[in-house]
Amino acid sequence: MLNDSDCAGETSLKMAERCKPDYETMILRLKEKVTTTGAFLEAALAYHKGTTARDKMAELIGELVTKHAAQSFELEKLMKLQEKEA
Repeated sequence: MLNDSDCAGETSLKMAERCKPDYETMILRLKEKVTTTGAFLEAALAYHKGTTARDKMAELIGELVTKHAAQSFELEKLMKLQEKEA
């Protein structure tokens, strides 16, 4: 993977092509993260079905909800950027 510093100051067409973000890979990785986080969230909620989660478990569920929402938002943002550049 290229760093931003690898692309700084380069103006050639070849370098411009190399420095374009690889949206396909980024979207694929983020989809995997969203799926994993969603699975953990569903498992935690299923474990406490019909009961109230307390203390650390409630905190864990809250973190999973927040992380899942943030990753989903980032995924949508990446997909829109990919469409815009295409």
